[in-house]
Amino acid sequence: MKKDQYTAINPNQTIPTLEDDTLDHPIIFEGGAIIDHLLHIQPNQLIPPWWTNDNWAKHNLYKYWCIATLDGRFLSKMTGSGAIGNKLNKTSKKIYESLIVPFLSNDLQGSLYINGDEFTATDLFLGYTLFLAENLKLINHDSIIGDYYKRLSSREAFRRSFPSSLNI
Repeated sequence: MKKDQYTAINPNQTIPTLEDDTLDHPIIFEGGAIIDHLLHIQPNQLIPPWWTNDNWAKHNLYKYWCIATLDGRFLSKMTGSGAIGNKLNKTSKKIYESLIVPFLSNDLQGSLYINGDEFTATDLFLGYTLFLAENLKLINHDSIIGDYYKRLSSREAFRRSFPSSLNI
């Protein structure tokens, strides 16, 4: 990702990156933007056609909650060190236990995935957030969230997209 050829495509030097030559601006390098693009060009691949306004509302809530709030806080912890890192670690654990666990556990109650029993785009956003939480050793694997994370992380695309650990 740090090679000049990749940096020319994605100045952030991160994954994912999508090239779509049908677009005037053919490079998309933010995960959320890629998912939105895929939803636009193949709407029934990641969103079932039967979705109601309630399903869309839940999708948008998780999408923005993960991107705007949770991911940044977890990533901040991963890059913090010393006293700052210790404070961020306590904050990450508190956020996970007081916000994510009750809310996500409630929404997963009785369902295989966050928006029902089918894997959807909503699970893509949560998969990355929970991957970060897993690397911070926040997930209790004997819980409804632990079971959900096992389902997500056992998917072939998940395994290809993420390393087994960030080695933090």
